[in-house]
Amino acid sequence: MWSSHATHRSIKYRLINWLSLVFGFIVFAVFLIVDLSVDGWIDEQFDQSLLNRTESLQAYFSDVAHRSPTAQAMKLHPEFSREDDPEFYQLWQGDTLLSYSPSFDAFPAESLPRQNVAVNTTTIIPTTLPNGLSGKASLSSFRPTNNAHDLEEAPLYLALYKSDHAVEQMLLIIDILLVVGFLGSIALMRYLAVMIVDKGLEPLSSLNAQLQKLTATEDHESPTLLPKPKHTIDEIEPIRQQINQYIQRNAYLLSSEKRITGDIAHELKTPIAEILTLTEVYMRYPDDPRLGETYQQDVLSIATRMKNIVEKLLLLQRASHLDLHQEELDINDVIQDILSEFSFKYAHISSIVKTQVPVDTTFYADRFSLKTIVFNLVDNALFYRMPESLVEINVCSTKDGMDIEVINQLSKLLDHKQLDKLTSPLYQADTSRTDSTHFGLGLSIVENLCQHNGYDLTISQSESQAQFAVKIHLPHSSPPPQMRNDSAIDVTPN
Repeated sequence: MWSSHATHRSIKYRLINWLSLVFGFIVFAVFLIVDLSVDGWIDEQFDQSLLNRTESLQAYFSDVAHRSPTAQAMKLHPEFSREDDPEFYQLWQGDTLLSYSPSFDAFPAESLPRQNVAVNTTTIIPTTLPNGLSGKASLSSFRPTNNAHDLEEAPLYLALYKSDHAVEQMLLIIDILLVVGFLGSIALMRYLAVMIVDKGLEPLSSLNAQLQKLTATEDHESPTLLPKPKHTIDEIEPIRQQINQYIQRNAYLLSSEKRITGDIAHELKTPIAEILTLTEVYMRYPDDPRLGETYQQDVLSIATRMKNIVEKLLLLQRASHLDLHQEELDINDVIQDILSEFSFKYAHISSIVKTQVPVDTTFYADRFSLKTIVFNLVDNALFYRMPESLVEINVCSTKDGMDIEVINQLSKLLDHKQLDKLTSPLYQADTSRTDSTHFGLGLSIVENLCQHNGYDLTISQSESQAQFAVKIHLPHSSPPPQMRNDSAIDVTPN
């Protein structure tokens, strides 16, 4: 057995997570740049202080009197003799150690390796101090300023060692502060993101609350709709309007469904009652020749009427769920085929129907839909026309498609209310319902097929000339990628 697991997603938490992720990345980049910049700046300041101290010692040792080999007797600077984080220096001339700092008293002065350095240059390298701490060494070779031109005298070699333990501790404190600041910023940003998203989603929550308060209504003319807010939101307003249109449409469909159900019951109830009554009378008086001669024909006529009603209703239902097959059609041929089908009912069909069709009427459309639409329009026009009047079928090409218009003369003009209800299923302008072939479904079928095919349906009447016109606009459609060889089954109602 297959089981489906629905994945639940939240717009709110997706927004919060994305905002936190994006701004967190930005803050992380800023903090990282700040950390690297501070680390680089502190390293530069440390190296610069080491260079400054080196230049100071070079100036000091340029005087021969200051190059005493007795380190214990020399108190140059307190940083060279302090016990806490001391600094170290060595002064060489050739292989002779001329002087070294008092901080070397506890360590062998020759324990640190030497490195060749060009004269009048200084090199800073990382190293380990005699006391085991990490640090940096400034290695320089120079000639004393008071004897700078005496090339025979060996240059002096100065090595200055300084611990970076205090700097590393400072950098560690800065890193901790930056990490704490980063985490605090992330927490603050997430809190602000939650507040911002909650504030931004308030209109959506309000819309949801309004939807929950809606109650069903049976009145399609005034259904309960979502109220318009005091301040409209650009993103929410289209949703509210679409929901209101959906409510109105469904209320109308619900009302139409109830009405058509009642009309169907009424339409079928009458012939059923006629058959029952006719049968009961015939069974009671079986020898009455007046009943026996017409009984079969009467029952057949009533059954045929019921069959026509059912076929029309099935066609109305099919019109909304039809599989469309676009093919190249000649509108003129379609119209002539339809007129030939009316020839059995109207002997002189060519004399009562006037067609005005252009030369080129090739069009891509669904054959069944187009034929059914035109058939029902012509059928209605022929039935409701004034005696001795003509039915006009006009076809004209437009920039974006083609128009098919069917016009007939009315014996009695319809009011606006009747015009609005003409496409309602089982609605008949003839309230007496005396006709046995028309049931008020023709224009309903036409409307459904037009909506399904994307055609525009226009119904109008001219009060001055008492003309009733139905126009169908067929927009251009692209030909199908592969033309079908088999044609659609023709189930046009008779």
